[in-house]
Amino acid sequence: MGCVESTTTASKMRIFTWRANIESDLAGYNLYHEKEFIANIPDPSAIRFKILVNELREGINIFNMTAYDLSGNESGFSGDAIYTYESIIKQ
Repeated sequence: MGCVESTTTASKMRIFTWRANIESDLAGYNLYHEKEFIANIPDPSAIRFKILVNELREGINIFNMTAYDLSGNESGFSGDAIYTYESIIKQ
């Protein structure tokens, strides 16, 4: 399972896509920002997820995913999906 990020028009709105895990007992995926859990994707056939990430910090942000099975076992973290966030403040 690889994690790849794509951009949307809103700066804190993120869309993640990944290669599906092919394990027969796959139950879903978890999404992490800076190793902190931020979302559960309970659909094992999902390969795309859209989320508003309010916790983005200025500069580099790292996202990872894990897969989990029907017994609750969770995989290790995917490779890093890196996003650089720069807030725009109008004066």
